[in-house]
Amino acid sequence: MSAAAVELTAGPWQLATDPDGPWSPATVPGNWYLDGVDGADTVWYRCAVEVPDTGFPHGLEVVVRGVDYRATVSWDGEVIGAHTGGFAPFTVVAAGSPGTHELTIRVDCPVEPYGSVWPHSKTTLRGVMGHHDARPGGWSERGQERSTGGLWGGVQLRGRTPVAIEGLGVATPLRGADA
Repeated sequence: MSAAAVELTAGPWQLATDPDGPWSPATVPGNWYLDGVDGADTVWYRCAVEVPDTGFPHGLEVVVRGVDYRATVSWDGEVIGAHTGGFAPFTVVAAGSPGTHELTIRVDCPVEPYGSVWPHSKTTLRGVMGHHDARPGGWSERGQERSTGGLWGGVQLRGRTPVAIEGLGVATPLRGADA
């Protein structure tokens, strides 16, 4: 069986507002506000991942399908990648050695203060076109105090192959243009 044919699912997930504090169950994909976390700018998610005895000699891909807003991904306590932006999925590579591993994703979703930043000087693009946010609280002086932060697109783990296409581009010349 090739590494590409094996797909792993991570879970169950937990979350905490302090990585050294108490952890509680988390819904992934989901939103930390709906899991009972209110007023936080940063939440850590974690889960145990069991890699089979055969392991994955070319590593594992951790595919995050959507995170609001910034993510830092760690594997067994070592940072393996980061991403900013809530709409695009991203992939990072983790070691594929057999055994139980801990996948941790720190999610930062800053609340923008009313008047000084929000609504006219936003620094993060979220919600519906980044202005009238589709967040708990809506459009008002109090509308930004609740967060949409979380792993809203889900997380997948899959074995890497020895060779992979990681990007593809197409260039088309314009006919009749002077070079």
